[in-house]
Amino acid sequence: MAKDTGYSVVVIDNFNRYDPDSRIVIHGFENQDHALSYGLRRVRSSVEQFRDPDQDPDQTRDDLYRKWMALGEEVLVDGQRLGLGNFDRFAATRASREECDYLALAPEDPDP
Repeated sequence: MAKDTGYSVVVIDNFNRYDPDSRIVIHGFENQDHALSYGLRRVRSSVEQFRDPDQDPDQTRDDLYRKWMALGEEVLVDGQRLGLGNFDRFAATRASREECDYLALAPEDPDP
């Protein structure tokens, strides 16, 4: 049985977003800011996976959005959808490696 300590992040695979059994819950974040930082980086990384690597000027925000909504990851922290809430900001500029490095912020010993 998982411990109920700290904050949790819920990761939703957009392809299976209507299947609650496909959601991943990551426990063990020290506080809300830690969970939010992890979640924002994870979403940012997911959005970047669908960005044209050559920054094709013809790739529109809507094209990127459709790809991310079909196959990307949404993250919830305290019920807040970090992807939908930040998509336009993320789509406007390419992210740095650090902005996508969510593993650097993962809990050291997450509860199952």
